This record gives sequence, C-alpha cells and structure tokens, in this order.
Amino acid sequence: MSLPKHSFRFLFCFLLCLSLAACDRQWTGDIKGQLTDEETSEPIPDAIVTAKSMKNEYAISTISDSSGNYRITDARWGPNEVSVYHPNYQAITRYADVIRDKSVELDFDMTRIPDSVTPEITVWITNDSDIGIANARVDLYRKESRSYDLYTYLGTQVTGYDGYATFMVSDIEEDQIQFFRLKVAALGFANTVKDFSISWFNPNITVHIIMEPV
Repeated sequence: MSLPKHSFRFLFCFLLCLSLAACDRQWTGDIKGQLTDEETSEPIPDAIVTAKSMKNEYAISTISDSSGNYRITDARWGPNEVSVYHPNYQAITRYADVIRDKSVELDFDMTRIPDSVTPEITVWITNDSDIGIANARVDLYRKESRSYDLYTYLGTQVTGYDGYATFMVSDIEEDQIQFFRLKVAALGFANTVKDFSISWFNPNITVHIIMEPV
C-alpha cells in the first residue's frame, strides 16, 4: 500500500529538520582563557563563565579552575556573549565569534569589588573627672580634602545623661581612611573641636572629649 503524497511531504520535512538540527549541534567550537585580578594579576578560581549564542540564545557555562583557567567546549558557532560572574568581582561581558571546531582565546582582567563596612562613631563627652555631660550638642563633619580644611556637615546629636552620642556614617571601603571633625558645645563649658580618623581596619571607635569649664 502506497502512502499519500502529503505523507511523503511531511516525512521529507521531518527528516530535513532532524538533519538541520544535527548540523547545528555539530557546529560548535571552544572558548577558553584565563581570569585574573587586574591589580595583582593573581588568577581567579571558582568564577562562573557563560557563553550565550546571539543567534538562538543557547547558553552553556563552566567554572574556572584553581589557576583561573576556563574552557567551554560546546559553544555554538557564530557570535556569543561571554559573561563572567564572581561574588568578589564586578561582572563583565565580552563578545566572542566562535568558529566551528576551532578555539577562541578570551582572557578577562577582573575588577575586584572593595570590601566595605559601615562605621559607628561613639562620642563620649565628660568633664575632667570623667563624669558624663548631658545635653551637649555634638556636630559631626567629614573632611573632603587632605590638602585643605574643607569639611562637609554630616549631622548633630545631643548627648544622653551619661554623656554619650552615636553617629552612623557612610560605608568605608577596604584600605580607605576618612577624616572627621567634631564640634562640641555644652552649657557651662568652653566650645571644643576634636579631629580624628577612622579606617576599614578600625571602623568602630569611641572619641573621648574632655570639656573645660568656663
């Protein structure tokens, strides 16, 4: 029994689709390279490297090894977006034109995301007997330039009964130093100015200011 003509057409189209799909699967190439820290040139392990075809959005990923090397062996031929993710580095994307059965070299110099902390500044205002002064006005300023006395006003706190006041300031990054100035006024005492600094290594500090009576 012979098949209808439309059945032959359907069978031909089906086999053609299978053939094209098989060809597309075979048209792949490699993308390989190394991930390094742009400042230290140290290799970056355990980063996720993803190649995404710009033709059909097919994506495949791998992880860099202990030497920062990666290799994607089944990237689709043609233009690909190659992106790298690591929690300690800024995400980066570059383009690679994959050639069938060839290897494309693509290295990445990664920019590290600075570690940061939120400093807490505790101010303790006392007399010369270390007795806390309540209701003292404490103004906080941050120095914006090491070369000039240029300060930005950040805020005001009033001390409690024990003479303490607390400020939270913006994050400070690794290896960074910030300089501040306190201006203190209290009834019955001479106005006082105190300069100090904080760093990433020592962000939470207590500044003790002793007021002189007038």
